[in-house]
Amino acid sequence: MAQQLLVGLGEDQVATATDARASVAFHPKGAQLLELEAEKQSLMKDAWLTATGHQRPGMKKGLPLAEAQQKAAALTKQQKALLR
Repeated sequence: MAQQLLVGLGEDQVATATDARASVAFHPKGAQLLELEAEKQSLMKDAWLTATGHQRPGMKKGLPLAEAQQKAAALTKQQKALLR
């Protein structure tokens, strides 16, 4: 779905991308941006699962939600710096 939104916004180079890495390959720092996003998503997933009291076996314990949000904000700041 995101791929079609980007194409609609004029980012035609992602039209033929088959995965996330291919969709950011056109950007010189695309791989770094993708790694930061994966880190942020994992961080927040674990924090939310812990905050909601999940009972799934084998899941690692996440940071307290407020701390995870601060770290996620720092990762977003790093992403924005890469886009400049």
